[in-house]
This record gives sequence, C-alpha cells and structure tokens, in this order.
Amino acid sequence: MIKKIIGVLATLATLAVILFAALNFGNYTSLLPEDLFSGKSSTEAVEEVAPAVGDAESESVDVSGAE
Repeated sequence: MIKKIIGVLATLATLAVILFAALNFGNYTSLLPEDLFSGKSSTEAVEEVAPAVGDAESESVDVSGAE
C-alpha cells in the first residue's frame, strides 16, 4: 500500500513539473546576465556612470528652490 502511495505521489509530482513547464513555454528568461559570455561585464558599465566618491559638486543639492 505504501509503495502505491509513493508511486501516486511521484506521478503527481512528475505531472506537475510537466504542467508548469508547458504553461511557461515561450516565456523563458535566463537567470544569468545577458553579457556573461560577451567581452564586457555589467560592473564596468556601472563604474562608468557612477560619480566619483569624493566629488563635492555631485553630492551637493540646492533644495531652497532659489536660482
């Protein structure tokens, strides 16, 4: 009896995996970054855009509204 219950549970689990795979068919998105195998990494792009840490002009913001 226990073997039959385990077999039914294994069958249901297999059918669930097949069903979820069929529902998500055509909507594949990789968990890996797109530029993983190209020459440029995503950290290089962030470093180019980010301002320097000691740059006082980029850190000061005029909030008074006066020009």
